[in-house]
Amino acid sequence: MRILMTLLVFVAAPSLVMAQEEPQVPDPEEYMRAYTEATTPGPEHAFLAGLAGTWTYENKMYMPGSPQPILSSGKTVMEMVMGGRYLYAVHEGSMNNERFEGRSFTAYDRTAGAYFATWADNVGLGIMVFQGQRNAEGALDLTASYTDPVMGELQTHRMVQYLAASGELMMEYFISSEGMETYKAMEVKYTRDE
Repeated sequence: MRILMTLLVFVAAPSLVMAQEEPQVPDPEEYMRAYTEATTPGPEHAFLAGLAGTWTYENKMYMPGSPQPILSSGKTVMEMVMGGRYLYAVHEGSMNNERFEGRSFTAYDRTAGAYFATWADNVGLGIMVFQGQRNAEGALDLTASYTDPVMGELQTHRMVQYLAASGELMMEYFISSEGMETYKAMEVKYTRDE
């Protein structure tokens, strides 16, 4: 019986493969038109371009259980790069009397329908990747997963960035994990240089 079943599989398998339809390849012109549309900067990129410039920042970092924030400051230069597709930012300042530097890219992927941002700095070893949308108030609301190097637990990091009525760029940063109440870890105020 087993031999008969094996023979049937070998006899039937080629006909089953042949019965499958070939994948439909789009017309090359239609493909290029759709690809160009999907990769051309749109209004979301214009929003990012509005953040370009040189900013002075003041940072308040809150540690769990500490009533007083750690204060730091510095400069951030943001510019649109690669044909207006990405907002690239260089952050330089001091933290705990030590030099601090960070780099970020922010993008809107039209195919995914989402904003993405990367973050790397000289006080860590990884690259954080955030994803999200602009919320109903127009703020950029992005989240990332991060494994805390001290506790070894997976955390959710949430960054909310918005332009205040005064023209200042504000960023609020929240951290949460299983069994821990969400807390505000950071608040950064950016003032555009004249």
